[in-house]
Amino acid sequence: MQADANTLLQTGVRIGDELAPGRTDEEDSEIGEQETAKDMNLWMDHVSSSLLSFDAIRSDPAALCPWSEGEPTFLPWNTSDHAHANQVQIINSAVEELFEAKTGVLLKGGSLLGAYRHHGSIPFDLDVDLIFQICDPEMPDTPGAVSLAHMSCNQIAQERASMKDKTAFNRKVYEDMFAPKLVDTNIKLLLVTSYGLRLTNGALQWDGGLSSQQGVGIDVEFHTGDETRLAVCTCSFGPSSSLCPLDAQNMLTTMYGKDFMIPKSQCQHYADLGHPDWNQRSKEDCLWAENIKPR
Repeated sequence: MQADANTLLQTGVRIGDELAPGRTDEEDSEIGEQETAKDMNLWMDHVSSSLLSFDAIRSDPAALCPWSEGEPTFLPWNTSDHAHANQVQIINSAVEELFEAKTGVLLKGGSLLGAYRHHGSIPFDLDVDLIFQICDPEMPDTPGAVSLAHMSCNQIAQERASMKDKTAFNRKVYEDMFAPKLVDTNIKLLLVTSYGLRLTNGALQWDGGLSSQQGVGIDVEFHTGDETRLAVCTCSFGPSSSLCPLDAQNMLTTMYGKDFMIPKSQCQHYADLGHPDWNQRSKEDCLWAENIKPR
C-alpha cells in the first residue's frame, strides 16, 4: 500500500510497503521509537546545563565549530563498495538538503558523534539524528499570529498547552515550520511521532529504503524550551555542512561516556545497552571499529 506525505500527516500513522532486512516494518518503527526515546532521555539529562541564554554565549551559526577545524580524528564512512558508497552519498545528501533549506535542525546522537569525531558519518550509521529548537527567545509576540513560525516563546507555549495531544502539536510544528521549507527538496514526512518527526529522502518506510539505496530515515527530536536555546555553529559533515550544538563535547560525554572518541561498533554499542536486537549490522560490518585507524 502506498501513501503520500499528506496522508501520513493527516493520520499520524506510518505506512510503508517495503520491509527492512531481517525485521518487519512495524518492528523497525517500534524499535526506532524506543531507541530515540532512550537517546532523548540521555540528551535531556544534559540539556539543563547545556542550554545557554543568548547573553551567556554568542551563538553564531555562520561560524565553523572549533572541533570541525583541521583534520578529523578518524575518517568518515568512505568505502569503495558500490552499495555502501551510495548509502553514504544518500546520508550526506539528506544532511546537506536540510542545511541548505535553512530548516534550523542540529545534529545529535550518532550523527553529532560522527561530525565531531569523523567530520562525517560514522561507518555503518544507518540514519540521521537531529534536534529542532522550536522556540526562539528573540521572537517578539505577534498579535493574531496563526503560524508557530511567527509566534514568540510565550505564544508557542500557550499553543502547546491548548493541545492535549503531543502528536497534534508536533504535526503543527511540521506544517508551520518544516513543510514550507521542504517544498523544493527531496525530504518528505514519514511520521509525526510523540517526540517530533521521522522524515526521509527516500521510501516511505522507517529506514527510508537505505538497504535498497532509495533514501535514509531522518529522526527529528523537538526541543520546546521557552527561555533558553542551544548555542550553535556550523560543522563539517563529509562534503556537506550542518548546524551543530556548540557544546557538543559535553553532550556526547553525557550520551556515550568520557571515552566517546574511542570508536565502538554498533554491535558493541547496542549490546552494552542491553538491546543487541536493535542492531542491524552484521558481525563483518562491525569490524570497522577494530580496523579503523586515527589520522
